[in-house]
Amino acid sequence: MAELQQLQEFEIPTAREALRGNHSALLRVADYCEDNYVQMVNMHMEKVARREIGTLATVQRLPPSQKIIAPESLPPLTPYYRKPLNFGCLDDIGHGIKESAPDPRAGAAPRGAQRQALRRLLCLLPGLGRQR
Repeated sequence: MAELQQLQEFEIPTAREALRGNHSALLRVADYCEDNYVQMVNMHMEKVARREIGTLATVQRLPPSQKIIAPESLPPLTPYYRKPLNFGCLDDIGHGIKESAPDPRAGAAPRGAQRQALRRLLCLLPGLGRQR
């Protein structure tokens, strides 16, 4: 009975404290190993990244070749001829225009006036409208 009492009072509590100490020590060792492993992986990834940057930063020599190929013969150039513009078709545009009848719709220009203004503008552009 004395042995049982000695186990309960002395040996079991000391063994329990030793187990707790070993458990905390093992947790610290596991944390250290994990941190060390993560640090090693990060260092390796940084080395790989630096190596890739180094390959991108090196001067790459291209083989010498002719950069611009000249045409064998130039196409014939058409001579430029100045064509005078006829501004006579715009003579009756401006403040001197008087409309004969006001439009019943307020704010809208009569269709005849729109067509006439369009014809006058087209006469300025060669090739699009008829010139007088």
